[in-house]
Amino acid sequence: MATIYEKDPGSLIATPGRTVNSFPSGLIRVDRKYVCTTSSAATHRASLIVGAEVPDGDDTPAIDGLYIHPQPSEVESGDGFTEFQVSAYGRVSTASPDMLLKVRKLSQELEAANTGSVQYSVFEASGTACVKNNDEFSYDSLSLPSDVLTPFDVKLTDASAVGYSFLKIEEVGPPFSANNYYYSQLQRLNDAGYDWNSSIDTGRATLIQQYRATFIKEGSADKLVLFWVYLPVITISSQNVFGRFAEVSFTTVRDNAGFASES
Repeated sequence: MATIYEKDPGSLIATPGRTVNSFPSGLIRVDRKYVCTTSSAATHRASLIVGAEVPDGDDTPAIDGLYIHPQPSEVESGDGFTEFQVSAYGRVSTASPDMLLKVRKLSQELEAANTGSVQYSVFEASGTACVKNNDEFSYDSLSLPSDVLTPFDVKLTDASAVGYSFLKIEEVGPPFSANNYYYSQLQRLNDAGYDWNSSIDTGRATLIQQYRATFIKEGSADKLVLFWVYLPVITISSQNVFGRFAEVSFTTVRDNAGFASES
């Protein structure tokens, strides 16, 4: 039997030929072979387990680690060495590289009956993202610019708004719970003589954002319109797990909430 001389006895050595495969979601898979003496294979086999970091510490180009998946295969060559074939998964982005933004047009009636409505558009997103498995996946996970949430193409159809043009839109306060919103609206509208009991949707668990749109007309006072829009509700249509990471296909939906109010 040949005598094996090792610079670092019992070490696990990465061989040349590291391969990186990229996926549209931002997921990556890195394949590499490692070799050690057969006499030390049991020690390394115990550390090359699913979920462990790659043994050589080279997690390029992943942004938050490369983790082994599935269980490595091994081949004993018969000449005193054992080879491990290791695959590891990571990600290069927390965003959704293939994400699409679709425009949805919404309309809210003004609180006073038969006076018109405020109309506007919002973005709804869909795509595939790579997330850490078992982490909560929410709209914030998409890392979108904050202005993507802001309604646009705002128009006022109130008959008294003829000649007015849109100036700006602003958020009014932080988002708040749907249940709190509906309760306050119910009280306010009932106090004003409206019966809105049948419109209460207390099952909505998402948050609502209030906006204020300003319309201007030369020689006239500004018109201010308050309206309420649900923050995006995200739905996962499919999920594929690769160890510590998962590819998720998602869609988001936005909707209006209640009546608008003009002043």
